[in-house]
This record gives sequence, structure tokens and C-alpha cells, in this order.
Amino acid sequence: MARLTGTAVGRARAAHRLLFILGTDYTSDFVPEFTSDRFCYADRDIIYLTSISQVHEATVILEAWDGEPPTGPDAESAETTELELTSGRVYVCAMLEVRVSPVLTVGPPGRYAMRAEVAGRAELRERLAYQDMTESLNDIEHFRVRFWPVSSAG
Repeated sequence: MARLTGTAVGRARAAHRLLFILGTDYTSDFVPEFTSDRFCYADRDIIYLTSISQVHEATVILEAWDGEPPTGPDAESAETTELELTSGRVYVCAMLEVRVSPVLTVGPPGRYAMRAEVAGRAELRERLAYQDMTESLNDIEHFRVRFWPVSSAG
């Protein structure tokens, strides 16, 4: 059974409906094609998470595991992919500039599987439809991103 080895939590405004997770050695210029029906896009040292709104702050929980973890029970949607982490360390940031979480050590540099899960979207959609401008929409939508070594995937 897989074991959780570390966590880091960040909170950021989904500016332009985007949240980012970066490796500490991020230097890529990867920009995904946002035309597919996905909420997570990954490449070397970067993960784009797409939100359904830009008028709120979302919580992003990063988790390091020693093997493939289970999908969270509250996940409305989940996507799994692989990416290279050149330092083995990641953090949540706002608009590729401001770090908004502690740095999480996933493991040594290398290739990792990751699963992004999102929850709270149904509630956020409903509240956006009937929002009065005094209501806070922060922390309704939240993401959990779990990393584990590729050699343990699957």
C-alpha cells in the first residue's frame, strides 16, 4: 500500500483561470493547447491547472507518495499523466511569479507520475450562477495533486 511522504498547501487566485505548479528548476517555455476538454496540462517542471472561474482563490494541495495513491473520495474529476522533475521539488505559484506554498520534495530528480484531482466545481458553478457580489467564492474549488515515482506506477 502506498504511503504519503510529504504535503504542501497553497492558495492562489485563478488569474485567467490558471493555477501553476512549478519545479524549483523550472526554465521551460511550454504552453499547452487549451483546446481539449481537460483541466490539467503537464510538461517538464510545470503543471497548468485550469479553473472554471477567475473570480476566486483556490486551494492546491501537493502530495508526495512512495507509490500510486488512491483517488480521493471527494474528487469530481481526476487526470493522470507523467512529467520530469529536474530537481524533484515543486511548489504552487500565482501567475508564474509568486510562490504561494512551501516547496515540497517529491523525491530525487527524475520522472514522476502525477494525478490531479479537482473538487468543488459543481458548487462553484451553482454559486456563480446566483452570486451576489458580497459573497466570497474562495476555497470552494480545490485541487489535489499527487506525485509518485514512475517505477512504482501502475
